[in-house]
Amino acid sequence: MTSNGKRIVTHPGESLTVGCVADSTPKYLEQALRLLQSWRWFAGSISAADFHLCVVDEIDHRYHALYEEYGAKVHVVPRVSTRHPPSNKLRFLELPEAGDSDRVLLLDCDTIVVGEPKGLISDADFLGKIADQLTTTPDVFESVFAAFRILLPAADQRCTVRGEWTIPYFNGGVLAFSRKSMRALVPQWIQINSCLIEQMELLKGCGYFCEQASLSLAVAATGTSFQVLGNDMNFPAHLREEPLDLAFANTDPVIIHYHWLVDERGLLEPSPYPNVNRRIQQFNDRLLKEQCSRFDKDGFSNDDHSSPAVREP
Repeated sequence: MTSNGKRIVTHPGESLTVGCVADSTPKYLEQALRLLQSWRWFAGSISAADFHLCVVDEIDHRYHALYEEYGAKVHVVPRVSTRHPPSNKLRFLELPEAGDSDRVLLLDCDTIVVGEPKGLISDADFLGKIADQLTTTPDVFESVFAAFRILLPAADQRCTVRGEWTIPYFNGGVLAFSRKSMRALVPQWIQINSCLIEQMELLKGCGYFCEQASLSLAVAATGTSFQVLGNDMNFPAHLREEPLDLAFANTDPVIIHYHWLVDERGLLEPSPYPNVNRRIQQFNDRLLKEQCSRFDKDGFSNDDHSSPAVREP
């Protein structure tokens, strides 16, 4: 619920729940804070949506308090796997609040929102961006689909940066689900992912992308219809290669997936892409304003971190 007790709706009568999962180390707790701040600052008419911030195993009370300042509901969740930490993101989808919502958005904590993400609000059962590049190879897909006895779909999608043909294979950074897919697709994804973690050797050198491969398996197994997002809804700011599609360089992003591109002050590092860089500067300016305001209010220094939560009182 929002601070005034009213639930945000996307279409008339539809509710929206947004969330992410962070590990309990300062690096990831800071990422989650940036994402939460960016949502509240730049998500426009849906900026007050229910935001559920999950932290694995334990959370420093100072971060807990800071997240609540921005209206997040904080959950401490158990780890899915030490063998594959990225799978911890699935814990958000297990929350009762996510299951009760009409539209659910799962965001990686190393993303920021820099505009109203209207492209995520759709009647589609599932929305995701096809992977930037082919991080799970065709031969691996063939062996994994065969092992799970699921029919391998046609390679009729193209990776969004390098342009390789692939089966429906999605970047896990920005995903949206309808109530229907929360009941059908998500349980299958969780189950298949758990099995695949136990058979990681099937993925050969692609094991880091286990939860993306298992999502492809689940989409195929359930026959879930999907809508493909563009780079603007999940822009890979860390990639510096010249893309196959030159329009990539002119993308004006709504959500930026910045990965490790952050400096010691918590500001995002510049991008070579003009529109992306403009949006990064927009976020950095707002963050600096927030840091200065907090310093004036609390007397904290921001020399080492983007928030006072990481400093000893």
